[in-house]
Amino acid sequence: MLTPEQILADLKTDRVKKVILDSDMYAEVDDQYALAYCMGCDKIDLLSVSAAHFDDPGRFADIKDAMEMGYKEIFRVYDACGIPHDRYPAFKGAPNSIEKSGVIAPQDSPAAQNIIKTVKESDEIVYVLVTGPCTAVVSAYLMDSSIADNMCVLWLGAHCFDIPNCYVRECNLDGDYIAGKLLFNLDIPLLLIPCHGNGSINVVMKADDFLAIEGDSDGAKLYREIYPLQCTTKEKLSSLEKIMCDLEAPAIISMPDCVNLSIVTVPAISDTYRYIWDSTRRKILYADCPDNSRIIKDAIKSINNMLNKERK
Repeated sequence: MLTPEQILADLKTDRVKKVILDSDMYAEVDDQYALAYCMGCDKIDLLSVSAAHFDDPGRFADIKDAMEMGYKEIFRVYDACGIPHDRYPAFKGAPNSIEKSGVIAPQDSPAAQNIIKTVKESDEIVYVLVTGPCTAVVSAYLMDSSIADNMCVLWLGAHCFDIPNCYVRECNLDGDYIAGKLLFNLDIPLLLIPCHGNGSINVVMKADDFLAIEGDSDGAKLYREIYPLQCTTKEKLSSLEKIMCDLEAPAIISMPDCVNLSIVTVPAISDTYRYIWDSTRRKILYADCPDNSRIIKDAIKSINNMLNKERK
């Protein structure tokens, strides 16, 4: 298994990093911006994209329907930006969570199989950016634990370790609570990107940031106008401030010093969604204190780079 020290040393190199984006696309709009960030960043070699399930009973009958809509959303982005569908192959995630299956067993899916295949065939570390429930990557490990020798998971999940009352329930952990517990407990190389506290919730795009997306292409209009209007009304657009947690994952690959990275002991998670501290548990990487200004600037630069490349 890769150690936190090995991963930290690799992150700090100038080598372009191989990345899989595993995202609950369509749950929010920050996933789509994270995808564009990955496609346009010169520090990222995006290998593939996975559609994860998510729970939104107000919009979808079940999590399978949500995953299917997220899968379609990937191609909506590709089509708007003029990107061939096979440039960044897309894979469907599991139609069910490990938790809802009722047994602690892998949920096989094209996404999980792709993770296994990609990691085992790679001659360097593959970074799996998980911006939704972690079902696919945990299932991949349960099916083939050898991938821990050549993979690091960056997961946006739970909350900062100093959160009051250690209460860590948030949407990605809640989307597959058992998978989240397993990710903490198993020997899966992990860089945790927590939310509340001094975490990813502090990554915010303002109206002027959206307006900095350049061009008249369908892709530019999608990112500059259409997606922002899913977050507010036209009358309030000029004062929009949108939390964009998912941008922190590609930002860490692009600029590891945009966050505070430390090696810490990973806690357990109780059945009541609270951290349980035990100094004998394994070590992981932990990211906090994101530099919002640098992250947003790099994200916009990368999105514009992606859009400009597709116009040529």
